[in-house]
Amino acid sequence: MKTRIFIILILSLLMTVAPFVTEDVYGAEYVKGQSIVAEDQEKASRGLEFPGLDITWLDIGDSHIQSYSQMDIFSEGIFTLRLSGQTICFDTTGKIIAVGDYNGIHEFSDGMAKVYKYIPRDEPDVPGRLIAPPDQIEGFIDSEGNEVIPLGMHSNMGDMFHEGFTTIGGYEENKGFINKTGEIVIPQIYKDAGNFSEGLAAVQDIETELWGYINKDGDIVIPMLYDEAKPFREEVAYVVKNGMAGYIDKEGNIIIDFMLMPETDKYVDNSFYGGLAVARDSSGKYGYINKNGDYVLPAKYKEANPFIGEAVYVVIENQNYPNGYGSSFLINRDGERLTPLWQYGRYAGEYMRDGLIRALSTYGPSPKEFIVMLNKYGAEVIPASLNIQYLSSFNEGYALIIADNNGGTAIGLVELPENIDAYKDRKLIRVFIDDKLLNFEDTDPIIENSRTLVPMRAIFEALGAEVEWDDTNKTAIARKDNTTISLKIDDNTAYINNKPVELDVPAKIKNSRTLVPVRFIAESLNADVKWNDEGRAVLIKTSGIDNTAVDDYRE
Repeated sequence: MKTRIFIILILSLLMTVAPFVTEDVYGAEYVKGQSIVAEDQEKASRGLEFPGLDITWLDIGDSHIQSYSQMDIFSEGIFTLRLSGQTICFDTTGKIIAVGDYNGIHEFSDGMAKVYKYIPRDEPDVPGRLIAPPDQIEGFIDSEGNEVIPLGMHSNMGDMFHEGFTTIGGYEENKGFINKTGEIVIPQIYKDAGNFSEGLAAVQDIETELWGYINKDGDIVIPMLYDEAKPFREEVAYVVKNGMAGYIDKEGNIIIDFMLMPETDKYVDNSFYGGLAVARDSSGKYGYINKNGDYVLPAKYKEANPFIGEAVYVVIENQNYPNGYGSSFLINRDGERLTPLWQYGRYAGEYMRDGLIRALSTYGPSPKEFIVMLNKYGAEVIPASLNIQYLSSFNEGYALIIADNNGGTAIGLVELPENIDAYKDRKLIRVFIDDKLLNFEDTDPIIENSRTLVPMRAIFEALGAEVEWDDTNKTAIARKDNTTISLKIDDNTAYINNKPVELDVPAKIKNSRTLVPVRFIAESLNADVKWNDEGRAVLIKTSGIDNTAVDDYRE
């Protein structure tokens, strides 16, 4: 018997906006069509309050949630909860659409969700004995909870439907496609197969092991020529040939020549979104290309996610830290960093949904991490100060919140806050020199005693000064033209051409980097300095150019 590893998807969310219907279900059995919105909202909240959030609390009575994970993905307006003894699916009105004794339900896609049940073992469990996972039977339900492909009709079906089809065929089995009634419509004649997208699916030849594309009639429309082939998106598909990657159109024409490094991580999505795609160059670093194959955002990231939305997480490399990891942060389509270094943790594969993206942040003295929701400016729309430890991504206007208090568990639906793009109170301090954003790679500016301190070498070199570091005396020395500036760590007296100048705040060391007061440095080198409070930006002008960058940001 083959050993199989199954990932149980406990929660599955799908949201459609509709008015809530209240019906008390304390102590009742779950029934399709029933509402689980609590009649007594105060009781269902377990005394929890989350200021600023509009939450409709749900009533699951005495049922116990078996488990839940932050990695669960919700879509198409349906949530799934695995409770003690049964699984329920419900929509954003709180109405149950399906009830069953399933052991798991996958994410809804194309109006369908895969369900499965474990088959009891013939032999009993023996404490301390290592045994294989149980076998299972699987099927599919639709968005009304009907089991349209009955449990046990097929085995080794794909996890999701796309454009009316899913794959069939397990490990070391040939692959084909079934439709939504379970009929095998494209026979199992391929070594491997991908999902249908934009009318085509990638398939692998059994003998040559090369990939091509078929249409929904099973006809080969792009010959088997490629070492690897991904789904079409925005009319182009990522393919690999002779050890190099490129992109083709639906007629097999080369759109981007085979000049890119092939992807080694199968979880990286190289599809185009809004005209940009993640790509690797010869250094192995990631950047973003357009459909001409030009890097519009340079390849400098250790990891990068596709631009599904207006902001994405990337990881920068820094050899001063273990395994070369520096920090993860959000960037926009212009490549501008939106969040501070070291401020937020990220979820692998997370992307913006309904204009918000989840992140993890510590708040106050607590060592715990709390969930925040950031908008396209990197501002906290749902802040860490609410101390939320489970909150799903938003989808079609709602998210699922699960919280514990006094030994009880509260479950609710959080409505998407209004005017999310009006939040622009970012924590990141930016520095512009003659309208050009100064990029800090490993340490961000900070504010101390109402004064902004910035990384020493970056600001001096951006202003055209040569900088030296006297490690013995912990002193920074910068020279430009006839000006010499000297600052000692934690000393409120600086020197300009050997003349003492009192500082409001001294230079200091943070994250092994020297930070210096930006106003003092810039004005000592004959530059004009202004602070823009709304944009949290330092504006330095060394010439007659007007500072317009922050005004552009506000637009």
